[in-house]
Amino acid sequence: MFDDADLNRLIAAMRATGTQRLVVQAGEERLRLVLAPMHHVPAPPPPPRATPVPSPAIGTFLPRGADDGLPPLEGPVGGGEVLGYVLHGPVRWVVAAPAAGVAEPVAEGPVGFGDILFNLRAIP
Repeated sequence: MFDDADLNRLIAAMRATGTQRLVVQAGEERLRLVLAPMHHVPAPPPPPRATPVPSPAIGTFLPRGADDGLPPLEGPVGGGEVLGYVLHGPVRWVVAAPAAGVAEPVAEGPVGFGDILFNLRAIP
């Protein structure tokens, strides 16, 4: 009456329409399909939104704690906290956290203006 591909299409159509029972009769042959109710599984919550922290200049990125006397980055940071520096000749541009969160490094070494240095994830 039906091959495997036909049965798979019928079952997919039943699931798509929320049909749990289907009876098909062709002459003396009869097919009865019964699907168990599908339980709604809640989707996982979206990951915390990340805020990109761009480079303020062209130069070489130097992480906090490399030569400034500050401890290296570990754990959450506060808004305005120094994350590192972009060095361009004698100029040292400060890279600060725009808000509190967890800073995830993205770039190191040579960077261009606007390159993303960190992704700052909000603390839930």
